[in-house]
Amino acid sequence: MRWMLRLLGAILVFGTFTACDDNVEVQLYGDVKGVVLSADQEPIANASISSNPASSTVLTDSLGEFLLENVTAGDVSVTAKKTGFTTTAVTVNVIDGATIDVTITMTISSTVVDPAVEVTPDPVDGATDQPLQDTVRWSLPDAEDYTYDVLLYESNSSNQYFLTQDIADTFAVYENLRFGTTYFWQVLIKESGTVVARSDVFNFSTIAFPDHRFRFARLDGGDYDVFSSDSAETTVTNLTTGSGSFDYMPRLSPTRDRIAFTSNRDFAPHVYTMRKSGVDVQKVTPLPVAGNHNQGEGYCWSPNSAQILFCHYDRLLLVNRDGSGLTQLATAPPNRHFKAVDWNGITDKIIVQTSGVNVYDSEFYIMDEDGSNMQLLTGNDPGRLESPSFSITGDEVLYTYDVSGFNSPDGRQLDARIFLMNSDSTNVRDLSGNKPAGTNDLYPRFSPDGASVIFVNTSNTGIEPQDIYIMDLSGNNRTLLFRNATMPDWF
Repeated sequence: MRWMLRLLGAILVFGTFTACDDNVEVQLYGDVKGVVLSADQEPIANASISSNPASSTVLTDSLGEFLLENVTAGDVSVTAKKTGFTTTAVTVNVIDGATIDVTITMTISSTVVDPAVEVTPDPVDGATDQPLQDTVRWSLPDAEDYTYDVLLYESNSSNQYFLTQDIADTFAVYENLRFGTTYFWQVLIKESGTVVARSDVFNFSTIAFPDHRFRFARLDGGDYDVFSSDSAETTVTNLTTGSGSFDYMPRLSPTRDRIAFTSNRDFAPHVYTMRKSGVDVQKVTPLPVAGNHNQGEGYCWSPNSAQILFCHYDRLLLVNRDGSGLTQLATAPPNRHFKAVDWNGITDKIIVQTSGVNVYDSEFYIMDEDGSNMQLLTGNDPGRLESPSFSITGDEVLYTYDVSGFNSPDGRQLDARIFLMNSDSTNVRDLSGNKPAGTNDLYPRFSPDGASVIFVNTSNTGIEPQDIYIMDLSGNNRTLLFRNATMPDWF
């Protein structure tokens, strides 16, 4: 599989660099976990915790507890600050890969602080439909006499953090917030570097997640992530960012409540689902989506969205969307594995692609939805046969076929075209008559209204980026939608 080869390549490259450079200084890190207490051993909440050498600045929670992550190993000074208390620092020895526990005791300061400062926020307290990137502002009497820290945190998280610190401006820019989330923010007012007052805690809610029509996979920072968008490239949203894995083949459920996708975050590719906003990721398949030349593409939703049908070597398996109730639906012909599958709820039929050891050895079969009555639809012709999918009514099938008949060990295709045929294998039509020479059309699927086809076009070299297009059912009006994007879904 490509992702396994890339992983092996990365390991080999890393090993080569490590072996060749003995002078590289390795930086070591650990964590500091602690609690801040008053002199009478009561927890102190909202104390500011920082370290030297610097790591991050955090606030203690309601129990006075905190966690500093990725602190440089060695002797580190950990400082606690809070209005009304004397600033206190302790020294700890941080060990690589370990979590060090510490208790900090703070005493009440003799300095009297007047917290009664009236602050006017913008956006107003309780504002809704705020953008994911914007500016918070505030005003107060004699604002130029102070400097400011600004705290920001999500409603469902106790992880408060400083949006900005020690600024003379009365505004701060925020970015990369979540859709449909309430955020709290507070201004800390400082004189000569010391907090002398705090504003009230204000809140605002961000805009709801848009009802994007398109989903696709995109190579992003060395890994594939799942993205969603409307038809404008400016609205693209990364749904699986930061997973550190290959996430691809997104499919919105027929009831439009969850997106399924495959990912190798559990090493082998499995089917996961998530909400349309990318949260609440859940693993579904107890066995991997795997087999001859199957890199996780072989799965589909059931027509009622209650189950996932997936390919596991020579078995076609059905599992409930919560991962329970695994059953076997069908067995592939001898010496073949299932590779791709689609399920139509109008005709109650399933179409599958099976593959032999050779990537060019492919066949399509149609069967009843209970796995019975498996009939050969199209045979093993020279050249690669891929990606079968039903029309809305189930009486037609989209697929790709390399008409060059090329056959090489790496599975390369020279002239893959999109074909549309009746589900009884009659009336085969080539939709790629306007395809640029030297390119392949791949991953075709019908539009939600059945009047168009969404697909991928890319150079037949196999090393150029893939781009997503749409065209009508005559093969005309090919229109670019997304660059550097593959495995499209349109619902």
